[in-house]
Amino acid sequence: MKPLFLAVAVGIAGAASLAGAQSNAFLGAQMAPLTPEVQADLDIHVSKGAAIGDIIPNSPAEKAGLKQGDVIIRIDGKPIFWPQDVIAMVGRHSAGDRIAVEILDAGKDHRPRTVSVTLEPRPGGFAPAPQSSPRQQAPNASMPPKLANAGPRASNPIPTQPLRNAFCHALAPAGWMIVDQDDRGATFSVSSPDGNQIAAYGIVGIGSGQAAGYYGPQFRTPAAFAQFLASTVAGQPVQAMGIQPFNGMQVMNFGGARHGFVIYRTYPLPADPGGYIISARVAVGSSERDTPSSGAVAASIDCNTTFKAPPGGYTQVHAKPAETGISKRCKAGDCNDSDLAGTYNAQLGTGYVHSASGTNYLVDVTTDYHATGPDGPGYYRQVGNSLEKLEPGRSD
Repeated sequence: MKPLFLAVAVGIAGAASLAGAQSNAFLGAQMAPLTPEVQADLDIHVSKGAAIGDIIPNSPAEKAGLKQGDVIIRIDGKPIFWPQDVIAMVGRHSAGDRIAVEILDAGKDHRPRTVSVTLEPRPGGFAPAPQSSPRQQAPNASMPPKLANAGPRASNPIPTQPLRNAFCHALAPAGWMIVDQDDRGATFSVSSPDGNQIAAYGIVGIGSGQAAGYYGPQFRTPAAFAQFLASTVAGQPVQAMGIQPFNGMQVMNFGGARHGFVIYRTYPLPADPGGYIISARVAVGSSERDTPSSGAVAASIDCNTTFKAPPGGYTQVHAKPAETGISKRCKAGDCNDSDLAGTYNAQLGTGYVHSASGTNYLVDVTTDYHATGPDGPGYYRQVGNSLEKLEPGRSD
C-alpha cells in the first residue's frame, strides 16, 4: 500500500451514534474517506464509501476477513458515504450483534462482496470516535502526522461538492443531497445522508392580506414567518430562543427536538406597501453540535429567483482579506445574498477555503488556522508529503 493512503487514514476503532449515545460495539478498522488521492492510490473510480487503511489485530474486522484496501460501501443494506457512516451504523448495535458489510474487495479487483461481521465489546483503551462540531456529519478528509521540517501540522479541511439545479447551488460535504426544490428557485433544501442535518433557502412574497393575518398568524411578521419556516424545514414545531440583528439581517435561534437558526432579511414588496418579501436560510441539526456545519451549508446556498434585492442591498458586506464566509467574487466587490449570509459563519466557527484548482473546503476556523506555515499564516491541506496553502473564502 502506498504511503499516501496510509497518511490520510482515519482511525475509527470504536463507535458512537450520531445522536451522541455511546455504544460498546467494536469493529476494529481504520478508515479513510474516498478523496481523489485515496481513489488514485487504490486505482478505483468510486467516490462514496469508506476505505480500510488498517485492521486492528484479532478484531472482529480481521476475524471476518476484512483487509487493507477494501472499501465498505454498505452495512445492512444501507449505503456508506464516508467513515462517519460506519461509526453511525456500528453505533446502533451492541456487542454480539452480527452485521452484513458489503465491500469492494481489494483482493479481487475491488469486485463487490458481502462479509458477515460479529461485533465484539470495545477493548479498553479504545474510545468512541469524537462527535464534535463542525465535523460531526462530514468526512474527516485527513489527519496526517506532523511533517518533518514542514512547519505546522496540516489542517483538516473537509472537501465539499456542489449541489445544483437550474436556479440554485450550494456547497456541502460529500453525501449531502437535494431534498426539496421548486421550479422557480424560490426554495431549495439539502440534507445530510441520514437527515440529521438540513440546510434550506427560501424567498417568499407576503401580501398585505397575509401580513394582516387573514390567512393565519404565521404571516403577520417576518419573525413569525421565520419560525414557521424553521418548523416546516425541521418537520416539527420549534421554539424561538431569541432574535438578534447581524450585519443587516436578523438571526433567530431555535430549540426543541431539533436545533438550529434562521438567518432572514426583509425587503419591500413592489406594488403592495402592506406586504413584504422575506429571504431566509434555515440550518437544522439534531443537536446544537450540528448547527455550525449545517449553517455553513445554508449560508452557501445561492439562488437566481424572480425576487431581487434592491440596489445597494448588500452594502453591509465588507470583504476582508482573511474572510472565510464570502466568495472570491465578493472580495473583488461583486457580493450577493449568500455572501451576506456567509459573514455569519465566523460566529459559528466555520468557514470556506479553496485550493488553486477551485476545490472548496469547509474548515473549523478555531482549529484549522495556522499562525505559522511554509507559506505564512493561513489554512493548509496535505498533498502527499507537502502542504498546500488554501485561499480564504469560496472559489466562486
